[in-house]
Amino acid sequence: MGLFDNRRAEAARSQGGNKKRLRGPKLVAAFCLAVLVGLGSYAATYKTLTIISASAPATGSVANGGATTTTLPAPAPLPG
Repeated sequence: MGLFDNRRAEAARSQGGNKKRLRGPKLVAAFCLAVLVGLGSYAATYKTLTIISASAPATGSVANGGATTTTLPAPAPLPG
């Protein structure tokens, strides 16, 4: 009776080795997927923010309740 006479034990040992070998590629694939999802959400957020900022109402318009703002002149430079 040898070490590998039991075929079930041998199959279990070989499957355990495959799990370790496949762990690295699975982690790489999961990381790549996370990067792609992150880039997609960043791009969508950036595009949304540019659309919102481009269509922002002017200051003092009716859209913000009719509030008016006063622009103050720039301060005079200090002598010396």
